[in-house]
Amino acid sequence: MASTPSEAEEDEPFERAASADRLIAFTDAVVAIAMTLLVLPLMESVAAVTDKGAEPHIGDWLVEHHSGILNFVVSFVIVAFYWFMHHRVVEQVRSFSNRMSFANFVWLFSIVLLPVTTAMSVAFVTDGVQASVYIGALVLLIGSLLWLQVEIVRHPESGASWKTMRRSIATAIASLILVLVAWPIIAFTPLKYFGMMVLLFVPLLTSVIARFMPAGDTAS
Repeated sequence: MASTPSEAEEDEPFERAASADRLIAFTDAVVAIAMTLLVLPLMESVAAVTDKGAEPHIGDWLVEHHSGILNFVVSFVIVAFYWFMHHRVVEQVRSFSNRMSFANFVWLFSIVLLPVTTAMSVAFVTDGVQASVYIGALVLLIGSLLWLQVEIVRHPESGASWKTMRRSIATAIASLILVLVAWPIIAFTPLKYFGMMVLLFVPLLTSVIARFMPAGDTAS
C-alpha cells in the first residue's frame, strides 16, 4: 500500500535524522581507527629494539625515541581535541546537505592523513619540507572543519544557527592562526615540535576573536 503525501512528509524528517546519525557514527569510527594508527610507529620501534637480541633498557628507548613519543602525544591530543570540537558542532545538526557531507569527508581525509604525517615526522629529519607536510595536514583538518561550520550556519534548516555556532567558528579561526604560527617554529628553530605548544593559546585567542564577531542569530 502506497504512502499518502502527508505520510511521506511526516517520515522525511525521521529519514534525514537517521541519515545524519549514520554519517556521524561513520565519522566517529574513522576517527577512532586513525587515533589507533597514530601509535604504530612507536610499536614498530619497540619491536625493533627487542629483535636486536640484547637486553634492552627502556631508558635507552625513551631517549632514542623521545621525538617520536612527543609527536605521537601531540597528534593524539590534536585529533582528540578536534574530534570533540567536531562532535559539539554536529550534535546540533538534524540533517546534512551535500556540501556539508562533502566538507565532513574532507575533514575525515585530513584525520586519516594525520597518522601518515606523524609517522613521517618520526622517520625523517625535521626541516622546512617535513614541517610543511605536517602543518599542511593540520591546516586541512582545521580548514575543513571551519568550512563545515560555515555550511551549517548557511543552512538553518539543518538545526543549528549562527548563535550556537559562533564560539566554535571562533575556535577554528584561532586554531588556524596558531597552527600557522607554529610552522616556522617547527621548521627553523631548535624547539621543533615543541612549537605546537602555541596551541595552548587557542582559548585566549578564541575569546579575542569572538569579541569581533556578530552576536546575533545570523552572521549577516
